[in-house]
Amino acid sequence: PYLLAFAAGGFIYISASDYTSTAVSTCRDALTQKTIALTTLEEFVRLLEGDGCLRDFLKAKVDAAIIEKNPFFKLTGV
Repeated sequence: PYLLAFAAGGFIYISASDYTSTAVSTCRDALTQKTIALTTLEEFVRLLEGDGCLRDFLKAKVDAAIIEKNPFFKLTGV
C-alpha cells in the first residue's frame, strides 16, 4: 500500500514498504516529464517522531529528484 500526494506539478509517493529497483528505475525515467519523489512510511514517521521539519524533508526529496535525477533519495539522520 502507498499514499500518493500531488504537489505543484509532481507526485510524492509514501510507501509502507521499500521500493523495488524496477520501480525506482521507472520513476527515474519518468522524471523527464514529471517530478516524482519516493519516500517510505518509515522515513516519514522517523522524521515526525524526531521533530524534523517536514518542509525541509520534502524539499530535499524533490531537489534530489530534479537535480540528481534520483527519485528515491534517502536522507541520512532521518
